[in-house]
Amino acid sequence: MRRSNLLIVCSSFLLISICLAGTAGAQTVQQLADRAAIAGQVARYSYAADGKDLDAFTALFTKDAVWKIIPPGTDKPSVDLKS
Repeated sequence: MRRSNLLIVCSSFLLISICLAGTAGAQTVQQLADRAAIAGQVARYSYAADGKDLDAFTALFTKDAVWKIIPPGTDKPSVDLKS
């Protein structure tokens, strides 16, 4: 199992455990689900960037997203990736 999938499974398990135990406190189930979704997205971003997986990286963004790398002191992008 890939590390990002493992993180998603662990986050989901933690969310379910907290909800079943009734220790969610002031956080709602939706807030906990949102936090788990964000953590999963951060993990996917990190693994795609670390693994230099351009397809996985661009899949994290919307179809109309634009990624521009503009070196300091210039006004033209050195890299212009569109997903």
